[in-house]
Amino acid sequence: MSGVTGRTAVVTGAARGLGQAIAQRLIGDGAKVVVVDVDGDALRQGVPDAVAHIALDVTDGDAVAKLPQQVPGDPATLLVNCAGITGDAMIYKMSREMYRKVLDINLAGTHRVTNALVPGMQDAGYGRIVHFSSRAWLGNVGQANYAASKGGVVGMTKAQALRWGPNGITVNAIAPGLIRTRLTDAIPPDIRQGFINAIAIGRIGEPDDIASVTRFLLDKEAEFVSGQTILVCGGRSAGA
Repeated sequence: MSGVTGRTAVVTGAARGLGQAIAQRLIGDGAKVVVVDVDGDALRQGVPDAVAHIALDVTDGDAVAKLPQQVPGDPATLLVNCAGITGDAMIYKMSREMYRKVLDINLAGTHRVTNALVPGMQDAGYGRIVHFSSRAWLGNVGQANYAASKGGVVGMTKAQALRWGPNGITVNAIAPGLIRTRLTDAIPPDIRQGFINAIAIGRIGEPDDIASVTRFLLDKEAEFVSGQTILVCGGRSAGA
């Protein structure tokens, strides 16, 4: 048995991309996975074997507060906050609405979902939480809102790890680099090759690369790792 077998896991942003890959990995390892996304139809198609599919907007505080009651069976002791968006523009062209929307989903949404599910982990005396930051928190031109949201996740991860460590709960973050998804597939080939040239191992990342690190942080054996942000970027940040 693995350290996630039989445990209830909630994965947000699971309809596609990294969230979908993580949910599928956990299902394969025997976890009882509840998937959450604003796009309910895509969620059911993307992760058909989940024990529950919950259509949820993480900016809706009242709906998020009801999430624990929608999780079947035991309270969730594993949580992956993968829901997020981008809204790129040069800072002098970025609208106030888009700035706020990116922070509301990526940062405040992560906070809302976590706060809703942590009481169940405290009652169980056990929890594993993985938030999603991004290598972009180090700074990307045209992503002031995204970088701010993902940098906020780094700070929040540390604060939550300190607060909930005594309850047997670890909190960590993953900061992916360039990973093959629907969004990155749309990058023009010459520009994408320039990004790949900056990656030490010489290739774009795959969703399974992220799922593997997430899976480790969710395991019982990772109990002495908390408050950390792990850059999974193929070494791109080593010389940054």
